[in-house]
Amino acid sequence: MTDTRSSNQRGRPRGFDEEQVLAAAMDLFWRKGYDRASLIELSAATKLSASSVYNAYGSKLELFLTVLDRYLDTVDAVMLGPLEHGTAGLADIEVYFARIADVAEHGGGRGCLAMNTIVEFRDAPAAVEERTQRYLRTLGRALTVAVERAARAGEIPAGNLRERVETLSAAVLAAYVLIASGNRTTEANDLLRAVMCLVRAGGDGRDAGTGAVPADNPSHAG
Repeated sequence: MTDTRSSNQRGRPRGFDEEQVLAAAMDLFWRKGYDRASLIELSAATKLSASSVYNAYGSKLELFLTVLDRYLDTVDAVMLGPLEHGTAGLADIEVYFARIADVAEHGGGRGCLAMNTIVEFRDAPAAVEERTQRYLRTLGRALTVAVERAARAGEIPAGNLRERVETLSAAVLAAYVLIASGNRTTEANDLLRAVMCLVRAGGDGRDAGTGAVPADNPSHAG
């Protein structure tokens, strides 16, 4: 992780509860996005004056980067870490999808802050791009490892693993876009269920073991 603040800023004693400030800033950025979260709103949410925000973080962008770093650390620990370091294959992916569903249900339709950032910034500053690329790499790596475990366990055919990972990654990103674009949780879950069936299949929508079209199984719900 890259800390973009100067050494003087990093070493400056805080006259406030930084955990509370960053939690409040994260909530605002998550709800409104970077551009629409004004400095006035950030001051009100964090209970810091505009000058205090600048003194502590240097700029609105620096504050956002600090928030995004914390968010990505949480995603790594809670969402993608267990997927990458699990011991199952498809079951680990299904647990991950279930966590996405839980985020959708309890997150107020905010989706994923990292994905929201990707969508918001058409020409992102280098520091923002660095962080969103970190998220995409971590997502891809975690899904790749889980799919490889599934193939070794004989749960899916050994071929086309890269295509399966790409399909899963695209589904995750699309699901988060659906959630953030009006809390369309049902559609997001339906998408994840359908993609899970495709990943289980041999490539033509039929179960690799039996040749049958897989049934819609609630146990696969994302």
